[in-house]
Amino acid sequence: MISAGAGTSISEKAKKKAAKGKANRKESEEAILAMASEFRVSEATDGAPKKGRFKTLILLAVALLVVGAGAGGAWFFLLQTPVEVAEVVEAPPEVFAKTYVQADAVHISFTDSRGSRRRLIVYLTLEIEQRGSNVAEVQRAMPRLQEAFWRTLNSDPLPGTDVGSIELNLVKERVRAESERVLGPDVVHDVLIRDAVVIAG
Repeated sequence: MISAGAGTSISEKAKKKAAKGKANRKESEEAILAMASEFRVSEATDGAPKKGRFKTLILLAVALLVVGAGAGGAWFFLLQTPVEVAEVVEAPPEVFAKTYVQADAVHISFTDSRGSRRRLIVYLTLEIEQRGSNVAEVQRAMPRLQEAFWRTLNSDPLPGTDVGSIELNLVKERVRAESERVLGPDVVHDVLIRDAVVIAG
């Protein structure tokens, strides 16, 4: 026979057990929800995926900068106004007509290897460019030129006088040098020897 007190005790125990089961189930559910929530928070706050995305964005930005710089350089180069290079053309030297002024014969005395007195007579012509007052200047200076020619051809013996053969190129060189000394440069263009004669005396 079951007493009422025992029945009441069993009912309360059952209620307590049921309530405890509900509490345990609720705690389990809350724990599972908390774990899921923590997992989602952990996944959302994890730095690895964000780092990967950040690196990708940096690489894309660098690539865009490189491509943009190349395109900008090409655009700048293609749109530049071509610079015209002026061709430097040297003007041809001015050509002047030539004229000729004859000088008096110049006598060059010398002694040959046998001790005989000889005399070389050279007939000179000065070639002058018809530029400015060149011709008139040469004609006015002719007396001084004749003296200078005689002095330079007689002061120092010319090579070859000892054998009676004088190189006429040396005569021309000395006459041209004296012409430049008396008249200045670029007046007498050349010296021509019209004739040369060696005589006794």
